[in-house]
Amino acid sequence: MESILQCVRFVARTVALLVLVTRTVAAQGIDTGAARWARIDPDTGHQAKLRLTPVGLGPSDRAMYTAAGVAFVAAIALDHPARTNILATRTPFLDRLAPIGNSMGLAQYTVPTVATAFAAGNLIGRLTHHPRLADAATHLALSYVVADVSASIIRFPVGRQRPSYANDMDNFHPFGKSDEWQSFPSGHVTHIGAIAAAVAEEARTPWVTGLASAAVTLTAWQRIYADKHWASDVVAGAIVAVAASRLTSHWLRHKVPARS
Repeated sequence: MESILQCVRFVARTVALLVLVTRTVAAQGIDTGAARWARIDPDTGHQAKLRLTPVGLGPSDRAMYTAAGVAFVAAIALDHPARTNILATRTPFLDRLAPIGNSMGLAQYTVPTVATAFAAGNLIGRLTHHPRLADAATHLALSYVVADVSASIIRFPVGRQRPSYANDMDNFHPFGKSDEWQSFPSGHVTHIGAIAAAVAEEARTPWVTGLASAAVTLTAWQRIYADKHWASDVVAGAIVAVAASRLTSHWLRHKVPARS
C-alpha cells in the first residue's frame, strides 16, 4: 500500500505544484494580462463589461508551464520506480478501484458526457437567461476537443511503446500504427484532465478543484496500475489537458463579451 501511496502522492504533487505556482503569482499582484485588455466605456468612464484576455501567455501562464516542465522531467526520472512499485502491490480492493479510474478516461463515456454538458448548458443557459452557463459549457467542450486532438497529434509521431510490451521506457517507433506504440501521452488522462481543468477553472471553488484533481489522480494511477502507461505519459496527458483548458479559456474571453 505504501508504494501505491507514493505514486498517488507524486501525481497529486504535480497538480498541487501547478495550482500553487499560479496562485502565488496571482497573490503577488503580477499582471496576467486581463487588466491590460480591459476596455473603458468612453461615455461612462467605467470599465466596460467585456471579458477580454490576451490569447498570448501572461506571466502566470508562463510560470505554470515552467512548473509543468519541471514536473515532467521529474516524472521521467520516476518512470521505472513508479511502475515497479505499483505493479508490485496488487490487492482485491485496488483491483476493484482501478476500473473506476479507467472509466473516467474512456472516450466512450467522456465524449457523451461533454456533448451532453455542451448541449444542456447552452440550452438551459439561454432559456433561463444565464449565458455564463452557456459560456462555461462551451469552454468545457472546446477544452476537451483541443486536448484530445493535441494528444492525438503528439502520440502518432512520438510512437512510444507501452510498458506492458517491454520494460524499457526508451523504446520508440515513430508513426507506428499499432496500439503498442501509442503510450505518450495518456489519452485517458488527457480526457478526464481536460474536463476537470475546465470545470475547476469555471467553478473556482476549492472543493470543486479538489474533486477534479482527485478524478485526474485516480485515472493517472490506474493507467500505471494497468501497465498501460509510464508516469511521464500520464503527467504529459495532464499538462496537455491543462494547457488546452487555459488556452481555450483565453481565446473565448478574448472573443466573447462577458455576460452576467
